[in-house]
Amino acid sequence: MTATDQNDAIYANASQGDYIPLAAPGVGILAPVPKGGYEISSGTSFAAANITGLVALMLSQKDSLTTSDVRTIIEASSTDLASPGRDAVLGAGS
Repeated sequence: MTATDQNDAIYANASQGDYIPLAAPGVGILAPVPKGGYEISSGTSFAAANITGLVALMLSQKDSLTTSDVRTIIEASSTDLASPGRDAVLGAGS
């Protein structure tokens, strides 16, 4: 998982490589902090949380989806933000 900013550009500190499956928003995310309150943060962990939430919503609608089904649906519905097809910067897209 890697992160994109509000302009769908790769997050400056994001992971990159052939192992990246997808990109998701991960820059300027409002997140809770210890001892209460919130702050704006950035990172690939926030992108992963976005995808995790999406998967939870998908499974709440159809709990028979397999891992392969989920991956296929997300990749097919993602927007390819770089060169056509999967790439080492943004994976299958965002």
